Amino acid sequence: MTEPVPVFLLKWGTKYCAADVNRLTRSIRRHADRSVNILLFTDDPAGVDGVNVFRLPADENLIGWWWKVWLFSAGIPFLYLDLDCVVVGDITSLHRPDRSLTILKDPWQAGFNSSVMSTDGSLTRIWQSFKVSNAMKEMHGDQDWITEQVPDAALYQDGLCRSFKAEMQEFDRPPADCRLVYFHGKPKPLDALMRGASWIRDEWGVPA
Repeated sequence: MTEPVPVFLLKWGTKYCAADVNRLTRSIRRHADRSVNILLFTDDPAGVDGVNVFRLPADENLIGWWWKVWLFSAGIPFLYLDLDCVVVGDITSLHRPDRSLTILKDPWQAGFNSSVMSTDGSLTRIWQSFKVSNAMKEMHGDQDWITEQVPDAALYQDGLCRSFKAEMQEFDRPPADCRLVYFHGKPKPLDALMRGASWIRDEWGVPA
């Protein structure tokens, strides 16, 4: 029997709410061709449904996207998705446990975008080296650190995951080969929906 695909989600602070988690979880399951085991790491699980919840450890230094670096400390394979991704296809194929790290190329500049990434669990050093670094003071965010630590990471092939800001505004709907659309920076999905991207409402509005 095939093992469920481990999907990690992260919610810290108040930027995202339980409804964002629940909506993404429903979309993942609705489109999945294989069983999934969705794990949410959060400081506030109130209102979250249908996922395995794990409390983030108390750490006064880590904030926001820097918690993504901490996820590598688990030492197990996982597929990670940002909460502002809109799933439009089967994302289980995005899990690549045969590679140490598969990640998105930043659409604007050299380096990676960590909205979607898959690891085989072998990269605990990303977290271990981060703990003794000054990365939070010297770098903009987690993906700069990941780029520095694993510069030879595998990249997702073009088209599977599309940046709304860089690749999607000309499309009425995502192309058939697209699995998800990621919303790095602005606009966020609700903003894009209000501007006329009605396909987002279609995805959000389909019952589980």
